Amino acid sequence: MINTSDDCDNLEIKIKVCRTVIKFDDKLLGNILGVPTTGSKFFETKKWPEDPEFVLTDCLRVFYPNENVFGGMEKPTNLLGAEHRLLHHIISTHILPTSSGHEKMSYQNLYIMWHLVSGKALNLPHLIMKNMLRATSKV
Repeated sequence: MINTSDDCDNLEIKIKVCRTVIKFDDKLLGNILGVPTTGSKFFETKKWPEDPEFVLTDCLRVFYPNENVFGGMEKPTNLLGAEHRLLHHIISTHILPTSSGHEKMSYQNLYIMWHLVSGKALNLPHLIMKNMLRATSKV
């Protein structure tokens, strides 16, 4: 039996095996990976995250400095510089993998890239677990 708890701050997966309950949460994942569990926990795939520190125009200016790209349009990866394209590839294949293609950038991937490039705190274990739960609920 698998039980998941997903509220805004606490994310936990419980499984019972031979009458022993095993708990797995983002803090344990952070401990295993050796990364901090502090920072932004926003997880949005269909719209821009509502983060007060996130300014969309500044974010787009960082990744698309010479292009006329705005918030409502698709974010093509072929317009990114080499370093940003590599960062997007790492995020979309290793950190938050999805079944979709990698030619266009998701809102979540751009948000994570912005955190990494700007040096802002990001709760990566929480986002990885949210992505795991999202992937299993789509099956």
